[in-house]
Amino acid sequence: MKLKKCVKIFCLFFKYSFMNAVEYKANFILGGLFEFLWVIMNVLFFGIIYSNTSTISGWTQNDAMLLVFVCGFIDAVHSCFSASGFISIPDLIRTGDLDFIFLKPINKRFYMTFRLTNVGELFNILFNLSMIIFYLVRIGIANEPIRVVFFFVAVGIGLLIVNSFYFILSMLAFWVINVNSIIGYSQELFTIGNKPITIYPKAVQKIFTFIIPLGIAFSYPVLFYAGKYTAIRLIIALIIAFLFFGVSHILYRRGLKRYSSASS
Repeated sequence: MKLKKCVKIFCLFFKYSFMNAVEYKANFILGGLFEFLWVIMNVLFFGIIYSNTSTISGWTQNDAMLLVFVCGFIDAVHSCFSASGFISIPDLIRTGDLDFIFLKPINKRFYMTFRLTNVGELFNILFNLSMIIFYLVRIGIANEPIRVVFFFVAVGIGLLIVNSFYFILSMLAFWVINVNSIIGYSQELFTIGNKPITIYPKAVQKIFTFIIPLGIAFSYPVLFYAGKYTAIRLIIALIIAFLFFGVSHILYRRGLKRYSSASS
């Protein structure tokens, strides 16, 4: 599917969701409230910790605050543009409404991912982005501007990993009936993954780098900006992210094949 067509369809999805949100103002206001409160709680959490120490495994308070807002930004983007679509996938499979998606002349994964938008998260996106910029400036633009480039590339990698992670969980609905409970438990992985990765034992660091790469998604942007990781590590992170995306796509293709066989 051509990029121009994807952008046009995405804009239509967003417009439809925005019109619904305006009609139900309470949902619009509350749509991003919980994620905003989550960010504030993490700010308070690290604030209390750093009131008793200056660094944690080499992370300063400014580094930790930047991590909080990177996590908040990635989570807000995911919650805004794809979370609602992923949550609806198990129902589409269970009710058979997925058949109607097969009839549409559009990439099926694109449609399932972006058809529902939570526009209430737009505030959180802007808030976290503004705080990211604030802490980038506060920490100080590095003498090597390439670190800034590495930072934003790493954030993009994080977005791809988080999207693939939740898509994988949603695809389990082709085999598991109550997949929503699995998605709920996955938030515990986020609670671990959104802390500085270097505070964990080496074995846990490897798990959150190579198996469930949420450590790459959240901690790596800060570590690149701090100059603790080099371009080689960025290339490795990019390869892992695309492999993770590839796994999600293989699961998606097999899930569709299983669904088609069951429907015929």
